[in-house]
Amino acid sequence: MNLIENRPDRLLPEYETLARMERASARAIEGLKASTKGTFDGIWNNPQTTPARMLEIMGNRAKAGFTAHAAAVLALRAAGVDTSEFDTPPLAYTAHENGTVTLD
Repeated sequence: MNLIENRPDRLLPEYETLARMERASARAIEGLKASTKGTFDGIWNNPQTTPARMLEIMGNRAKAGFTAHAAAVLALRAAGVDTSEFDTPPLAYTAHENGTVTLD
C-alpha cells in the first residue's frame, strides 16, 4: 500500500515513518493473503481428504471459520488484492444455525 503521494528523492523523517508503515502494511497484507488462501485450500483443494470430511471435523466451528474467511477476503479486497483464487468455494454449501456447514 502506497501511503506517500509525492515521494521525494531523499526521505525526511516523516517520510521514513510512512515508508516503514508501507513496508509493515505490505507484510501484513501478504501474511493475510497467504493465510486466507491456505485455509481455503485446506478445505477445498486438499488432496488428503474431502471438503465434506473437513466440514465434519470442524463441526459447529465451521460457520465461524467461513465468516472469518469472508471478512479476510473483504479486507484483502479493500487493500486492492485479487482474491479470485480463494474467495468462492467450488461447491454449494449451507451454513446452519448450530454453527455447522454442510455441502448441498
